[in-house]
Amino acid sequence: MIIMLIVSVAIIAAIIVLIIINAKKDILSPGVPIMEIAPDILVDAEKEKLGVPLETEIQALKRGESGEVLIYKTIESEEDLVGNPAAIKPISPNQGENVE
Repeated sequence: MIIMLIVSVAIIAAIIVLIIINAKKDILSPGVPIMEIAPDILVDAEKEKLGVPLETEIQALKRGESGEVLIYKTIESEEDLVGNPAAIKPISPNQGENVE
């Protein structure tokens, strides 16, 4: 009887510890980590492949396995730079439009 009581208390304590550890992890890094990385700016050869004027500043947001640019963003000012492309949420193509 005493052994079952000790085992029960140990299991409950372990569950409480796991809940506390998980809660601290969520407080310190909710969702996607805010890891600032250097922006991936396209070089002239990549801009030519995409048919973009060479004077346009372009940031690659996602690249394929072989390094090809899959998603990019035109940069008009420093505020347009994305510090963590992984944190970008998907946008609906119809966002802001009434679809009936």
